[in-house]
Amino acid sequence: MNEITEESVDDAALDWFLQMQEPEIGGEKRENFEYWLSQSKQHQEAYQKLQDLSFDFDLLSISTQGQALRHASHPHKRRGWLFSIAAASVLLAICSFLFVNQYPDITQLSTRKGEILDHTLSDGSILSITPRSQLNIQFSNNQRLVELKQGHVFFNVKQNYEQPFVVKSDTFDVQVTGTIFSVKKFNDNWIVNVAEGAVDIIKKDSVDQNNKQLSLTAGQEIKLNSSSPLGEPILTSINEYENWKKGILIYNNMPFAEIIEDLKRYHHKNIAVAHRDIGETRLSLTVNILAMEQLPELIADILPVTVLRDQYNNIVFTRKSHSQ
Repeated sequence: MNEITEESVDDAALDWFLQMQEPEIGGEKRENFEYWLSQSKQHQEAYQKLQDLSFDFDLLSISTQGQALRHASHPHKRRGWLFSIAAASVLLAICSFLFVNQYPDITQLSTRKGEILDHTLSDGSILSITPRSQLNIQFSNNQRLVELKQGHVFFNVKQNYEQPFVVKSDTFDVQVTGTIFSVKKFNDNWIVNVAEGAVDIIKKDSVDQNNKQLSLTAGQEIKLNSSSPLGEPILTSINEYENWKKGILIYNNMPFAEIIEDLKRYHHKNIAVAHRDIGETRLSLTVNILAMEQLPELIADILPVTVLRDQYNNIVFTRKSHSQ
């Protein structure tokens, strides 16, 4: 029988971590990953170490080193990978420190799992930052600029026509002069929701240099993807900002896997969906952040799933058998 060593668990965690950073992850691969993660506390702790390093020091920006580690042909070449990543992360942190000090008008903000942060900018605008979010802020004489790297942020922007407020990425700009709106960014997907006022969505086309633009007004929402053309906004009766301030999360006709992925940012335990067909099931759900412990049973009343918990109270949703 093969002995499961700490080194082999670390190697497996690294392999899974790198695979989860790929732009497109197949359903079968995700199922296999969730199954591996649910097998033991050792797996979860090893993977969590990598997530913490990635989030704290933006490990994805050194993906060249990560790919080299992933494709190493000899297992001994990857011994001590955690120390290598930690060293690279420290170096990256030093570079970030020097960069920020060279350009002191840049503010970096981030939140951890379960953490919510309200931050007031120098112009009086208020940012409500949800868990596991990361952003950079830079003000100039003619622009207020936010680069949202990941997560979900609510913006209550003070009006200033001389200094537009822009939330940007490589592909999209969301521009306002003063309004209340939110931007959610995970992987390559964006969701923009407007509570008050209006925003302009600008998609930058690197091929024909012909930027495309549309406007959103209060009560409208749009889903964006860098590989897709600008779609049409949809009307929504949900005031996402007001509900979120009350601790209420509302999901409307979304795939179950996407809902769980978002809720994991608020829940202190790991949550996994064991089967692809369950994850693809669409549903509407209202969740009270203060009652997250009741979430598994709430979902079990809606979907044909069984809730499994391990000794550490981590949660796995599996397909309910016909005998149940």
